[in-house]
Amino acid sequence: MDRRADAGTDAGMDMGIHVIGAGAIGKLLAARLALSGESRHLVLVTRRPAQADLINAGGISLTEPDGTRTMRIRAVSWDEYAAGGGGPPADAVMLAVKQRHLDGGLLVAAARRLKPDGIAVAWMNGIGHERAMAAAFGASRAALAVTTEGARNIGDAAVEHAGRGETKLGFPAGGGERAMRRLKNVGCRLRKAGFHVDLSNDIRQEAWNKLVINAVINPLTAIHGIENGDLLASPFLRNAMRILYLEAVAVAAKEGAVPDDALWDRLVDVCRRTARNRSSMLQDLAAGRRTEIDWINGSLIRAAVRHGVPVPGHRAVYDAVRGMENARA
Repeated sequence: MDRRADAGTDAGMDMGIHVIGAGAIGKLLAARLALSGESRHLVLVTRRPAQADLINAGGISLTEPDGTRTMRIRAVSWDEYAAGGGGPPADAVMLAVKQRHLDGGLLVAAARRLKPDGIAVAWMNGIGHERAMAAAFGASRAALAVTTEGARNIGDAAVEHAGRGETKLGFPAGGGERAMRRLKNVGCRLRKAGFHVDLSNDIRQEAWNKLVINAVINPLTAIHGIENGDLLASPFLRNAMRILYLEAVAVAAKEGAVPDDALWDRLVDVCRRTARNRSSMLQDLAAGRRTEIDWINGSLIRAAVRHGVPVPGHRAVYDAVRGMENARA
């Protein structure tokens, strides 16, 4: 059962929000929060000092269907942030990094910068990171965000909101009344920033639903070099989507996360609503970066091995993307 994120929140209170990670999703979160008036205690944490300097000098350019705006946002580099820079501790830390960057050093530093009654929210693909989050922050302070928002990274200080989606927030291990109140406050800020947000009582199911969707869209768009909506234009690509989908839901069921009958329709709808979006995997390949194939299709393959479920389609796309990574290294 989902609950609206703005019910019973302290909407008028200031909230210090730190967004760690200045990729597409991190810049989108920071820019939309700043646009909504949440810039007073908003900090964006970048991996590279040069990116922080660029954002501090000229802001972030946010492109949406109704035009382009430039939002002034305070940015600090990761090293500066870990040393205590970036202002006072946060009420909420948004971890908008890739799973491969979610190491112990980052988690320890982020936990140090979070208020005792604050909340950390992980915005990343794949599964498994919920355990690291709970260990670092405590189960009642470690939440997950599962989103289908489309974001296109078009520069160190620029992002395109390439498709409206939905975001679910929840605690994998349950949170209790106080924790849920804090999470509602986070959801309220995100809704004010223009995101469609609901609270979920079963965020683990939502994470698996998102993994299924990503494990279909990301590798196919990356291999073929196409935008999300192009997957629906070819009967052959639709057939490939269906094969990957059926394999993925078979694995999810063995993990106790049984997708409902409407998940295929949701997958198709994501392709339609984010038709002009280039998946993160495609963007990474184009930029010569390592992709998240190990944390998306790779995590699904590892679960399939545990349960003895054959997934030849996912093994094929995994090998194809890894081969493309090696060729461009």
